[in-house]
Amino acid sequence: MKTIKASWKERPTLSSVNRTRFWTGALVTLTVTAMALAPVAHADAAHAATGDTQTGTVTGLTGTGPYGVAFSPDGTIALVTAQYSDTVSIVDVATHTQIGTVAGYKGGNPEGVAFSPDGSKAYVTSYNGSTISVINAATLTQTGTVANYNGRGPENVAFSPNGTKAYVTNGDGGTVSVIDVASDSQTGTINGYTGADPEGVAFSPTGTTAYIANEWSNNVSVIDVSSNTQTGMVAGFTGNTPFDVAFSPNGSKAYVTDYSSNAVSVIDPARNAQTGTVAGYAGLYPAGVAFSPDGSKAYVTNNGSESVSVIDSATDTQTSTIAGYTGTDPVGVAFSPTGSTAYIAGRSTNSVAIVNQDNIPTR
Repeated sequence: MKTIKASWKERPTLSSVNRTRFWTGALVTLTVTAMALAPVAHADAAHAATGDTQTGTVTGLTGTGPYGVAFSPDGTIALVTAQYSDTVSIVDVATHTQIGTVAGYKGGNPEGVAFSPDGSKAYVTSYNGSTISVINAATLTQTGTVANYNGRGPENVAFSPNGTKAYVTNGDGGTVSVIDVASDSQTGTINGYTGADPEGVAFSPTGTTAYIANEWSNNVSVIDVSSNTQTGMVAGFTGNTPFDVAFSPNGSKAYVTDYSSNAVSVIDPARNAQTGTVAGYAGLYPAGVAFSPDGSKAYVTNNGSESVSVIDSATDTQTSTIAGYTGTDPVGVAFSPTGSTAYIAGRSTNSVAIVNQDNIPTR
């Protein structure tokens, strides 16, 4: 996830503003019209019923600029990439405490992080170093980097559900790398890829299809996973600066955060077509998105309004925001495998917010 580049110079405000953001080798100006961020009706009742409330922050976090978050498949640890300190924090999920950093990590400006489905390894993208670090999940040590990798500016990474391959979006290189997980080596790139500045990437639960959010070309690539080939674009897509993408656990829909159009697109994977946008969405600069494991809700981090939207996935409607959220510049968001906990990376506050569904404060 990184339209929010590390070199981003200006923070957004909740007024009409001509925002200028700088990327390496590019200057882009976005004009944003002020929008009313009205409270969602009955928000307190929603929080009390669902536990969509921040209960604290990860203790002892040492990384600066926390960005990406991933839980191990067994839910015991989480990895948090820290852009500015060039470290990867290890969090004990039972105590919500940092217990160390990945030993031997050598990347620069780490962003994306993902565990393999079997939990044996994790990949971390290093944007400035243009490397993909391979982390041994048992020892929490970097054992090397992906061999034959030739991308530039790697941003996000996702493993296929069967764990045989991974896709890495290369923002600066304008390619999507295909990684053989068994050998930790790049075997090629997505055939026929036509997007610009690929950012978010996600596999469907069946592993037959993947979506790539293309920031600069304002479209979403549809990938046939068996042949590693782009077969087209999501039809009727209306978003601007698509940033992140996530499939629902049952594969019936996908959400795409549209960073500069302040919307969340709803995609029907059966038709590879946009069916609408999330109703009542009230954030600014939506960045990260994650579905809960039971598929009942999704969280969207709002980088401009310093909030996290709660989406009812049955109705594709924002019902509230995370109550008591204290982070700023929120980007990465992830649910634990059981759905009992969510972590939200607040880059400017150097914090990771805890939303504990099993510990709902009394109101």
